[in-house]
Amino acid sequence: MENRTRRDHKLKHLVSEFEAMSETGNLSYLDEKTYYQLINYYQGEFLIDKALAVVQMAIEQYQYRVEFFITKARLLIRGKRIEEALEVLEEAEIISPFENEITILKARCFGGNVGLKMLEPIKQYAGKDELCEIYFSEALIYESGKRYKRMFSTLRELLLINPLYTEALEKVYISVDISKCYEKSIEFHNELLEINPYNFLAWYNLGHAYSSLGEYDKAITAMEYSFIVNKDFELAYLECAETCIYLNNYQKALTIFEEANQYFGPDSEILLQMAICNLNLDNLLSAKANLFSALRLDSYNDEIYFYLGQCYLKEKSLHSAISAFKKAANIDEEREEYFEGIATAYVQLGDNTNAVKYYETATELAPYKEHLWYQYASLLIKLGRVEDALEALDEAEEESWGPELLYCRAVCLSLIGRKKEALAILDEALIDDFSMHGKLFDLDPSLKFDKDILSIIHYYEGESKM
Repeated sequence: MENRTRRDHKLKHLVSEFEAMSETGNLSYLDEKTYYQLINYYQGEFLIDKALAVVQMAIEQYQYRVEFFITKARLLIRGKRIEEALEVLEEAEIISPFENEITILKARCFGGNVGLKMLEPIKQYAGKDELCEIYFSEALIYESGKRYKRMFSTLRELLLINPLYTEALEKVYISVDISKCYEKSIEFHNELLEINPYNFLAWYNLGHAYSSLGEYDKAITAMEYSFIVNKDFELAYLECAETCIYLNNYQKALTIFEEANQYFGPDSEILLQMAICNLNLDNLLSAKANLFSALRLDSYNDEIYFYLGQCYLKEKSLHSAISAFKKAANIDEEREEYFEGIATAYVQLGDNTNAVKYYETATELAPYKEHLWYQYASLLIKLGRVEDALEALDEAEEESWGPELLYCRAVCLSLIGRKKEALAILDEALIDDFSMHGKLFDLDPSLKFDKDILSIIHYYEGESKM
């Protein structure tokens, strides 16, 4: 870690020195190694135009070094400047007419069947490294033609030759994700791991395939191995922890997030995830500490304020909860859960006027969410505004549907004396989800003594046990 930091510092010093000399026009002779360091740095920072400027300087200084022409062509291809890349490759071919790498890059430029045919003749004479380049180019051509199964099989051939070819392992992830060949991916990556059990990207890809098939415990194990092998692989930490959260294993997720936060340095998103885990574990003090630390790094993150509101809500610090939810809503006024949080806090405060107002806003933002309509309509029922509740349920029917809304409607109809309609709706609700029938009594406890209601419930209770 210390050596890497020293190398990074040295490289950044080199880049700063080069940029200072460029501004003054006082550029001295640079050796080839320095040029490649600069080019690789700018590539890594996605500054393709700067990398191209450096490689052009190198070409002017080393006019007959075909490697710089090839590097320039690669950069142009990466920037999707295909015509320019072909022109550079023509120049390179004059310098070195039998260079296979030029043919490989030209094949990428042409793509399709033309590109694939260009690669075939050079396969039989290619060495191990060159053959991998050929296969990788074929895979890219298949990818551009959306032939993802062929892309996967070609990358498989490549990786059996060189299991640690990073770009191929990254592309395999894409090909598997789109072609959905998860079983083949599991079989293949296990094969790679038998060759080299320290292949962290193979472990990561294996975890992704297991996760896609719903084998989450195996996915977690594979992703854990990925970041155990390579402690710098941040993505594996995050995806492993997210999978733990999906399984409600918040303690394990928290441990992984804490390790990542300690290793990679304070990060507002990781701190937020740690807070979510702590919140679900009822560690409210730790959750708030995480959130305040996250706010110091990113004071304009609506989700941080939202989860702070959730902490205050659990503590019954209702005014603080409302304040936090409102800050979240001020940053992003399109998130219905923020307005739902405000409404929930107002309900607990007994401020029903504001609660109704904010539930109304939440349903306007997410009219497809059944539970919001239920909360809104049930509050109206409790306030004695039954006609308004029915109107809300009518509005909900345009974009949302669910058994809890049917139970809510049955209660409304019963309260306004439309008993026959209420029983018909109740019949439908009980068929859809008998287990939710307790909502009737939550909304109107007097229904516990209604013989007609109890009779129909007992009937379906018998049916549900059969």
